Amino acid sequence: MKYKYLRKTIVWFGLCILILVGSFIVNKILTRKHFSEKPLPPQISISIKSGVNLRQLTPESAVQLKEISIFRNEQKDGVPVAIEGSADISDLFVLYENGKIYRWDLQSHDIIASDILFAGQKERRLPVYLINAGVSFSKDGKYAITPNEILSNGIYGLNYWDLVSRKLIYCNGEEKYCPGWPPGDDSVTSLQIHPIRDLFFTAHSHIVDGTYGFIKTNGTGGSFFIRTGQYEDPTISRLAIDTTGDYLAIADEKGNIQVGDISAHKQPMQNEQNNYGFSSNVYYRLSSFSDKKIKTVDLKFDETHSWLAWLTNQQLVIWSLHNYIFPLHLNIKLEEGNAIRFDHTGKLLAIATQNGFLIFDIEKGKIISEFPVGEVTALYFSKDNCMIMWGDSKGDIHIWGVPK
Repeated sequence: MKYKYLRKTIVWFGLCILILVGSFIVNKILTRKHFSEKPLPPQISISIKSGVNLRQLTPESAVQLKEISIFRNEQKDGVPVAIEGSADISDLFVLYENGKIYRWDLQSHDIIASDILFAGQKERRLPVYLINAGVSFSKDGKYAITPNEILSNGIYGLNYWDLVSRKLIYCNGEEKYCPGWPPGDDSVTSLQIHPIRDLFFTAHSHIVDGTYGFIKTNGTGGSFFIRTGQYEDPTISRLAIDTTGDYLAIADEKGNIQVGDISAHKQPMQNEQNNYGFSSNVYYRLSSFSDKKIKTVDLKFDETHSWLAWLTNQQLVIWSLHNYIFPLHLNIKLEEGNAIRFDHTGKLLAIATQNGFLIFDIEKGKIISEFPVGEVTALYFSKDNCMIMWGDSKGDIHIWGVPK
């Protein structure tokens, strides 16, 4: 009789556990806000006539990468902090830590233009990833946002540039602080351009705000809060926007990643205040971080709406945007990283390090190529997905591909 009651107790206890687990999963599924149900198709542009017949980069071909050409920088501009291509994929923009940007013709290797975008550092004081956090390019390659000034303790203010007309169309600095910021403090931790409209987001301490309407109105647009909080909240370290303008990711120094829906911002509104904040989809956190501060090196979405990659000073973490219940796809120890970049298919991830660069096969979650070429500070996949460009500690830009 005693064993009979024990068996019943065990059965009922097991059923209660199953019901609780099932209810939790069903609730998660019913209440979640979906990311794209299917990956977006890769946006591959027509191949560049570079004089070399190259294969598209895939997990199979990337192991055969080799140098195709090199852009030399003899001007002692420091290290590259960002590399981006023009909309017509014929030119390459390279921004250096001293604030100077070059526009190279990818076919002739001639410098088309060079400008000073911000007051940069002449000597290597601030880590390159902290400067890169304040640099962002629009999807069409026409606009760039940069810090206004770089000091030894961080980046300050912002400059918004029209790269085609080579004009400064908006700036904020010299203690022109945003509402809610400590008086007289124009420091920022991250800047991000919206990919398809005149809107950008600024992170400062625990606050993220948006600024809009400044291109057509010559700097007389408005602003609104995306995220507010208390001064004791964790400091925001990095922002990331996906290339369609649908999602914004916010990383803080405590190891939290909040991802929200900002698709409503694609269409300009008469009063952005009516579009306050953003709808939170998910909260990612790694419990192993406990209470120690995390240095976010880079944060990136891939173009197919499939992955979010987060590089810290200690590890690389990749989450799947299509697996809500078990989103963690990869978590490996990786130190001395400088930057990350997805290719245009969402199958490859390049990681710049102080010793070279690595290529990850995202689906398999493993390194497929290692290139110990010395310190790499910036990365870029060409829009035809046939080349990877990377900048070294001497200021030179290397173009690698796989010849047919």
